[in-house]
Amino acid sequence: MSSTRWSLVSALALVTLAVLIYYALPSKRDEADGLIWEAGQKLSEGNDKESNHLLEEAGQLDPTNPRVWWKLCEGYQFTEQLDLAVAACMRDIELHHSPLSYNSLGLAYLAQRDYPGAAKAFEKAVQGSQDPSIHKNLVWALLDSGEYEKALSAAKRLADVSTTDPLNMESAYQLLGTIYLKLGQREKAEESFDKLRKIDPKWDFKACELATDTKNELRLLCHN
Repeated sequence: MSSTRWSLVSALALVTLAVLIYYALPSKRDEADGLIWEAGQKLSEGNDKESNHLLEEAGQLDPTNPRVWWKLCEGYQFTEQLDLAVAACMRDIELHHSPLSYNSLGLAYLAQRDYPGAAKAFEKAVQGSQDPSIHKNLVWALLDSGEYEKALSAAKRLADVSTTDPLNMESAYQLLGTIYLKLGQREKAEESFDKLRKIDPKWDFKACELATDTKNELRLLCHN
């Protein structure tokens, strides 16, 4: 065999070996996914800080992995690092904007009590989602922001997406009745409460109102 042919065969063998080694080694995405799994285990054990530490390692290893930032958005909220939570949510949205990503951002803003910011995030979240819980988040963010007309429209949409979900349908009519009362529309409020009573005959209150609790958080109070 000529030296030229031998060199060519050797080069091809080295390339083949390199390819085999490359595919045999775990990718950065695989390693990051492993760290995300470990972080989930730590979270289930109640070790929030260690969970975040593992997720941060995953983010350094694979910074374009949206799952890392989505998980960190949640994790930082558990440790009350809310600025970091918002930043992680924003990074997740840059990589993979989805209803769940915008919903996570909205929850981070809610934790900061940035209600207008939360409302804007939830408004984007509901555009691509029929999930009643996301629509309900929007209603509450708008109520916290004092935007009652917009909250009324959002509560109507909550009712529309909850036709097969009795519990969320009850919440929708309870919210609708309360908002109508807030806006001085008593007849429409009573219509909403009547619909609620048909769904749940045990609900026997006359009306509900918005009030703040001991933590200065907005709540519904129903009374006879």
